[in-house]
Amino acid sequence: RLIEQHYYGRRTDNGRSEIVLLAYVLNSKINAGYDETRSYILHQLNGEMVMNLAHLAELLDKAECDDGVSFLRFELDYDEVVILDKREAVESLPSILKTHCIPQARNIERS
Repeated sequence: RLIEQHYYGRRTDNGRSEIVLLAYVLNSKINAGYDETRSYILHQLNGEMVMNLAHLAELLDKAECDDGVSFLRFELDYDEVVILDKREAVESLPSILKTHCIPQARNIERS
């Protein structure tokens, strides 16, 4: 599926400059039931097309500040959807990083 995206140029559909892949879900109470969700292309977050990884970071930051949004809805390939409570996700992040020995939530160079 990913090779097809690369060879046929679908990664640039709708202005997308990168394919953003949900490679793996780190086990946590907040994402219980999604632990088998992996290797899916992320298309939208809360109804907005994800153009690249830096854009996803911007959308997540915007969602964290927007009190009108209470859930994070990730729309993936094959009509798969991951929905997380925004407040719980933000509060759980330090614990998830510590549990999985990850030094920081992100390291993205924005252009």
